[in-house]
Amino acid sequence: MKNGKVIRCDQVERGNGTVTIYRGEQHFSLPESAIHWEKTAAAKAELEKELARKERERAEAAANANQPKKPRWPTVELTNESYREIAKRDAPSGPITLSYRRMGNSIIVPLTLNGKGPYDIVLDTGASITVIEPRVVAEVDAKRTGQTFQMVGVASRAVDAEFVSFEEISLSGARVRDFRAASQRIDALNSRKVIGLLGQDFLNHFVMNLNSADQTVTLEPHHRGPASNQPDPQQLAHKLERFFSDLQVATQETEVLYRDFFQGASGGHASRIKSNRVRVASLQGTHTSLYGEVSQIDLGLFEEQSQANLKRFLACHPKLSQFLRELNQVAQTLSRASASKDGQNRMKNELREEANKLQTAIKSYGNCL
Repeated sequence: MKNGKVIRCDQVERGNGTVTIYRGEQHFSLPESAIHWEKTAAAKAELEKELARKERERAEAAANANQPKKPRWPTVELTNESYREIAKRDAPSGPITLSYRRMGNSIIVPLTLNGKGPYDIVLDTGASITVIEPRVVAEVDAKRTGQTFQMVGVASRAVDAEFVSFEEISLSGARVRDFRAASQRIDALNSRKVIGLLGQDFLNHFVMNLNSADQTVTLEPHHRGPASNQPDPQQLAHKLERFFSDLQVATQETEVLYRDFFQGASGGHASRIKSNRVRVASLQGTHTSLYGEVSQIDLGLFEEQSQANLKRFLACHPKLSQFLRELNQVAQTLSRASASKDGQNRMKNELREEANKLQTAIKSYGNCL
């Protein structure tokens, strides 16, 4: 965009001086004049090249027969038939439109929590889970679950957070009941009297239309099963399958880059090392998001085998989190080592220690499964 912001989307439609941008199940409109079309075309071409390169790397890594065996990833098979009949939750039947205001590049909307508020919160389509300031969590009497997890914070650093449960959260009547969010302080937002980030775990319950011309957001609920606030089982199964597939590829690629580094064959690997570092950091965020989705599921809605798979995913979450942290540490150190001209020998010792920790984490996760 001409203001410097970049929006990744699935499809763009132009007409009558307006651009409609589709992203997942959401879409919103902007004036054509707001888009930098030359940079958009260049970015699209670059993205296509990057996706093609990643696909080649994926195929090469999968074909590498010398890789050590990995833990067997759990397969979660869920179907719409897995649902049992339950009562539908109270939800608005039509679209709801509300005004928003801007704070820099952030979109600020009024959120009601357990009937209290409204509180200013950032509507963030890039956030996988909703994050609420702990002070507000206590103020609205949200229920603490005791479930802690690692989430990716500023500069891709892992920070500790806790899941909390709200009876209801609402944007001007666009509500979701029995909603779980992360309780974590975000200093950069707190200084501006904003209570957190409203993420995709809320927005995915609606089709969203963002109108920047009159600064309004329209939310229209859609139902994805007997209960509108339960994830679609087939979509969830696909997400889990894709996550574990990507994790295998990232682990294999890290091992290849690690071996090449020690064999002095890492010359020209700078772009691969950087891409792998970004991939691993992204996997940490995806894992946090998936854990949030699975944690919100009523397991009683699913068949016995699906319940067992989902319970295993939840039970092994701490081990998998440790696995991802160690994998991220190795990827980060490889990136620093490849950029160092005179400290590679020193970093080899550091890498060996981190690789040993990674192997221990992989083994521990495998034993949990």
